[in-house]
Order: sequence, then C-alpha cells, then structure tokens
Amino acid sequence: EYSNDRTADEVIVNFSNRDKGYAVDQVRVPVPGVLTPTNPVTLDFVGCCDADMAGREANLIAASQLYHRRRVSWETDFEGLVATRGDVVLLSHDLASWSYSGRLLGGARGQL
Repeated sequence: EYSNDRTADEVIVNFSNRDKGYAVDQVRVPVPGVLTPTNPVTLDFVGCCDADMAGREANLIAASQLYHRRRVSWETDFEGLVATRGDVVLLSHDLASWSYSGRLLGGARGQL
C-alpha cells in the first residue's frame, strides 16, 4: 500500500533565530523532485535557535514525505503466526523483489 494522497510537497519550519535576536524565522524546503510546491506543511520547531539545525530537520521531514510512503501488511492464520507484538520480522516476496524488516504492530492482523 502506497500513501501518495495529499502528502506535503514543501516543508516550512518555524524557529526562534538566535542571530536575529530570537525573532521567529522560517526555513522552507521543497520535497525532492518538486519544482513548484502547492501543498506546504508548516511546523513549529520549539527549542531550536539555529538556522542550520532547523534546515536539517526540514530536510529530514521533506525526505520522509517522499521515501516513507510504503506500508506492508499480511494476513495469516493462528498456526502461521509465530511473531508477537514488538517482534522484529522479515518479509520477502519472490515477485516483488524487496525485502524489508520492521516491527509487528497489530495483534490478530499483523502490519509493518
């Protein structure tokens, strides 16, 4: 399952800039590959007083908008479920050619 609907294409981080007398300032970072952003998200980075730190946080959030869109789930009967909540599991599939690990979140219905 890929979550592509209504994800932000620009991240705006508000912070208190020490170099400007702790006035509220902002850093704007577009999501990689976006030339003209139309759906920005604004976040307050409380406790940050450095523009470089706010920029790194904005870059991290912007990258996660592009790269963290995949959600993998599976179903099994009671005999096939040997993992419990919090266990690290590895899923692989011969047709999809991917192999990722994650944590089991659900009880009766496992989701990564």
